[in-house]
Amino acid sequence: MDNAYLLRIEALLAKSELDSEGVSNIKNFFESIANEPQFVKIVDLLERFPSVFENFIKCFDLKRKLVQKGISKDDWQKIVKKDEEEMAKLQN
Repeated sequence: MDNAYLLRIEALLAKSELDSEGVSNIKNFFESIANEPQFVKIVDLLERFPSVFENFIKCFDLKRKLVQKGISKDDWQKIVKKDEEEMAKLQN
């Protein structure tokens, strides 16, 4: 990943409430998608909309913690589906 983007991501992470392991995981995630065509747009959007970034990292961190406690991928998908259903109710 380009140092300029690493610095931008670190600036976003500095405002988060993640522990050092969470920060490391987020950096690894962004490094894994750095070569994707939309990477630049993703970083730009996250900087423009900090609340989106905050929600993203909270979800990312929640999943990490649940996996550490032994939750399965199927159980995680159930949580996501229920959340999507609740959001759909709010939008109607």
